[in-house]
Amino acid sequence: MFRLPLTVDDFTSALTLGLGRALLHVREFGCGDVLQPLLEASLRNPSYDQQVDGHRADWMIQFYDRAHEGELLAQLLPGVERSTEDDPHQSQRARLCFHLARHGWHEAHTALYAAWRRSLSQTASTGTEELLALDGAQALRWMLGLLRSHPVEWDGIDTVMFDYDELFGAGAARPIVEAEWPGDVPAPQPPPRKWSRTGWRAQQRALCRLVSGQQINSIVASGAPNQATYSFRAANGQSVSYRLWGELGSPAERAVVFQQLLQETEPLRLCKYLRVFNNARTPRVDPRVVELTRHRDPEIRALAFKALGHHRHSTVRALALETAKKRVHRCNELCLWIRNYQPGDMRVLRRVMKPDRTLWQTHRVVSDLLKVAQQNPHPEMVEVLLFIYEALPCLNCREDAVDELRKREAMPAWAEEEFAWGAQAFRYQPLCAVSTAS
Repeated sequence: MFRLPLTVDDFTSALTLGLGRALLHVREFGCGDVLQPLLEASLRNPSYDQQVDGHRADWMIQFYDRAHEGELLAQLLPGVERSTEDDPHQSQRARLCFHLARHGWHEAHTALYAAWRRSLSQTASTGTEELLALDGAQALRWMLGLLRSHPVEWDGIDTVMFDYDELFGAGAARPIVEAEWPGDVPAPQPPPRKWSRTGWRAQQRALCRLVSGQQINSIVASGAPNQATYSFRAANGQSVSYRLWGELGSPAERAVVFQQLLQETEPLRLCKYLRVFNNARTPRVDPRVVELTRHRDPEIRALAFKALGHHRHSTVRALALETAKKRVHRCNELCLWIRNYQPGDMRVLRRVMKPDRTLWQTHRVVSDLLKVAQQNPHPEMVEVLLFIYEALPCLNCREDAVDELRKREAMPAWAEEEFAWGAQAFRYQPLCAVSTAS
């Protein structure tokens, strides 16, 4: 729970975590006292995992009133003008420029054009969607004019055409390109077949059944030292993960792999065998797997904890209680509690519920708490879910915790209000065209 107004430190923490209390603070008290951390979060996306969470520009722009947009612009322009293709924050800056341009800031508009022109020498363009949304056909013609003077493959133009069609409708870009571009415009590629998770799993299941446990043992034994520990090549050349083979394969075939696991000592091969049991039970709780939780290799330890976590067993519970006594908790250790939690164990889990690690450590350790809570419907799990809601930096895990709280009808009113203003409520927002397609 929180109380407004936030201190600067609490505001900065909430901003990093994407919690709605940061935006509620600014809506009620303004951003004057927290402007510095706000500007820093605008220039450099503080998201835990940008690949999953995406940029936060559509959330960040909500913090600024007209009086402070000028300060944002002054800080933003140098970064936009000097951005490079390996800059992970350029998409957030470009989208913020889009919002400022929509609000009438001409300098932001100009900066987007300059950034796009400079990105022609890079492998990825900056601000394509934003410029097309702002200026429509005018921006498209300008881009085509620049592309004509640069050696460019058609797939580069296809990207611009795709973004334009996404904004203005299928086929909207083609007549403009045909009028502006000399020579033949290639026929549009047929749309890719819609991906179906059900169909994909059925295909993978059929493929996994063609690979026996003995073949897995042979593949692992013959692997080169630098071979990937996550997957192998099936007979048809398709890559299959060891985890998926274990999940979709039969218990009898997994038992063959398990017997080899118990005899293996080489670390790389141990990792491969253990990955088979990431999402599948081992045939039994064996002392050898318990021993691997104390291995010197941290990856082997983590995989062994994960494998044991599929069992409800007195040995696994004893191991969970033993690891809970430590001051530092490692990846997957909390998996032991998923099927071995008992009412009253909250006193043990509270030792873990301390958001005083780095964001990466917090996510790796505490995300397992979410699985514990989801698997155990005890009322005391509400405390765990609220801790995850407030402490975890991953927006996906926060949404899962909220879903679980709502399912139990245990979502507090303060959290419900705050959640509506959090970063997750503003991510993946589609761009709306400001200009027209003509």
